[in-house]
Amino acid sequence: MSSSNPPREVPWLIWVVAIFGSVSSAGFGFDQGWWASIMSSTQFTRVFGSYDPAQQAWSLSDRQQSLGTGLGYVGVILGLVCGTPLNEKFGRRNSLWLQSVVVTAGVAIEASCQDSYAQFLVGKAVVYFAGGIASTVIPVYQGECAPQHLRGMMTSLYNAFLMVGGFCAALIVYLCRHVPSDWAWRSVVVAQAAIPAMGWLSLPFLPESPYWLLRRGRHPIHFRRTLIAVGAQIFQQAQGISFAANYQAVFLEQIGFRQVLLMSVIVYIIGIVGNLTGMFMADRLGRRNVLLPASGILGSCMLTISGLTTPSTSSSSLSIAVVVMLMLWFFTFQSTWGPLAWAITAEIPPTGTAVREKMVTLAGFSAYGTGLIIVFVNPYTQAAIGGKVAFIYGALSVVAAVFVWLFVPETKRRSLEEIDEMFVARVPPREFGIYQCQSGAFDAEKTVDGKTSVDEECV
Repeated sequence: MSSSNPPREVPWLIWVVAIFGSVSSAGFGFDQGWWASIMSSTQFTRVFGSYDPAQQAWSLSDRQQSLGTGLGYVGVILGLVCGTPLNEKFGRRNSLWLQSVVVTAGVAIEASCQDSYAQFLVGKAVVYFAGGIASTVIPVYQGECAPQHLRGMMTSLYNAFLMVGGFCAALIVYLCRHVPSDWAWRSVVVAQAAIPAMGWLSLPFLPESPYWLLRRGRHPIHFRRTLIAVGAQIFQQAQGISFAANYQAVFLEQIGFRQVLLMSVIVYIIGIVGNLTGMFMADRLGRRNVLLPASGILGSCMLTISGLTTPSTSSSSLSIAVVVMLMLWFFTFQSTWGPLAWAITAEIPPTGTAVREKMVTLAGFSAYGTGLIIVFVNPYTQAAIGGKVAFIYGALSVVAAVFVWLFVPETKRRSLEEIDEMFVARVPPREFGIYQCQSGAFDAEKTVDGKTSVDEECV
């Protein structure tokens, strides 16, 4: 049987799931976006930071930056842990509803903060906790509802909406930069409440996942699949997105670039364009064939940034060159590793088993665990070695390329059942794209040559 099926007309309900099922991820991206920009806002740093005589400016200390960014990732990890039982017990739609409630609570804590940085961090952690739940629910939900010829595009929407949320936040911070009061930063926090409100309005129109409705049960973990899903998420973070998303404003200030708030807006515009590009590439060029060269470009950009920022004296031309490389890096990442890591996470776990949610959760846990380490360590590393910090991320891109070559299969235009069959048949990653499946309706729990998928793949 041919491995690819001709595209069919897609019911309107699928597009509702694709678009409105991703709204919750915009809230997570929104909080990330305004935090990255607001750390350079004088109105914000006057309230929560301290005056630095050396730079003659108000700023957050390295410890405040580390806590403000890192505790958010702690919230994400806790949300991932709690998201699995919620996802399994209550289903995808109800979990999204609960996630919207948690976001609203976190926004209320942030918005009511007067001058307590501790209260502010609690609210931020709550919002990120909701982001962890969304990371568990949305990729699984979209992967299970998507037709096979659109699954790459639909699962990429999770990351695309992260960028849309981040862009909206960065734009609001930029537009409010001259407001002479706390509302320069408080307005963006309050605006964040619009996202869960959109979620509540759309949820009544979203169907429950057919896979969740049809199956129950406990099954052993598939090690090879777990390695691929977890590895894809770890290397998505390890190549520098946590650095680029959270510390790019501070980094650009250090090298003498002044328009950092405007740059934050531009970066998110580039991210959205990149995601739109990636959505169309995912089901045409595939996963493996895109990720391999992408890691090469990402690594080259980071190594170039490291080289340009090594001299002790900075110049406007060097600053512009660094900005150009950063924009190229961001576009490349958001059109490749950003969305495709989630596409891989959504389609690699086995169908027809309860392990599917757990595997996605473990992958998300690994991603944000990696991000947590980076955001805690980066301020101190960046303060110590400056622009050379980019060399670390460039080297990790080389490792990511090796990982893709050795482990990541090509799943473009394959049904979930075909993917099950190929894993059970132990097809090498480099042959997934040419393998001829025996059945397009393969059951991962049925026997193949006298062996079950549990016999073949369980740890």
